[in-house]
Amino acid sequence: MRSAPLSGVAALLSLACILLAVIPVKATTLPVTSSSGQTAMALQYRGTDLADDATWKKAKCKGAKLLEMMRADSKAAGQMFDPPRETAESEFKDFPQELEKWGYDSTLTDADNCDFEYTWGIHAALPPLGISPRTYDEGGDIYCWAVQHKGPSYEVNGKTYQKTGALYNFAADANTGLLIVMQAHSPEHEAPKQKPPVTDLPDLRRASDIIWGQWVQHAGKNANKLRFFVTVTVTNEEALSIVERAIRSLDPGRGPEKYPGVSFSMDADEGKGILGSPNGVGIGYMLVQHKETLGNLEVTKVDTFLSAGYVHLPEPCFLFHIGPAKVDSPKSSAN
Repeated sequence: MRSAPLSGVAALLSLACILLAVIPVKATTLPVTSSSGQTAMALQYRGTDLADDATWKKAKCKGAKLLEMMRADSKAAGQMFDPPRETAESEFKDFPQELEKWGYDSTLTDADNCDFEYTWGIHAALPPLGISPRTYDEGGDIYCWAVQHKGPSYEVNGKTYQKTGALYNFAADANTGLLIVMQAHSPEHEAPKQKPPVTDLPDLRRASDIIWGQWVQHAGKNANKLRFFVTVTVTNEEALSIVERAIRSLDPGRGPEKYPGVSFSMDADEGKGILGSPNGVGIGYMLVQHKETLGNLEVTKVDTFLSAGYVHLPEPCFLFHIGPAKVDSPKSSAN
């Protein structure tokens, strides 16, 4: 029996973002028609500068540390936090109660926001994983839902909080272990935009916990079968600069490409750098902090490719592959 996901939200963990110069967006004049008959203008990837040495080193080191924590047991991983903890396990375990407590709600999305060809442009990436891109409405197994932190104020432990305006779009197929984040506008990012700005953020706001809350509600008893995590249309400038540098380390004249794009093992510095980017750390910490349910899982590689939809500008997507952790592996390092 299929069941719709319950209320929840997603948010990406924030590293300090270094804003970099952007090449102006270019659009072709060639009309493109999708298989559904919709027509739009094909747009080109806008590009960005490469990560500087400090940003690159920080991302590699972060990715290497996350891999080390994934491969350790929860107690040992807890000692790798700063400051050290008794265990790596997150304090947020009861879902959907935690999400509701902190003022998040969700609704199933309409067909347009669950269109992986025309809207999100990752249609080609799913069949090679053994996953049908058909949604629940089309007779498939992928559910899509939106999560928001909007509306009236809420109270926790006698304190009144204002909503931050956070908004996210998710998709998941519990049968194949697929979780997708299509959009993520976090509390940290959206709170300052409110009128007046919101200064008291919900305790439940880190990507590792929010991603987990979404996945465990949708997957239920299949939660430990998570195998693929996708972030769609990455727009964070720091993350973009990191993937640009990763790809150009292979070939200076190369850049992000349409699917199948470029893949990096987590044994490579490039893979560690993408894992340690602002769009990778969320899934990394989720695997580290929910070992009681997931067991020891780790990211094994990441595929990077450009989205190919006709609604959003082409942007890099990260497809993280997840498998059993190499528990006995030596410690990872990045220079």
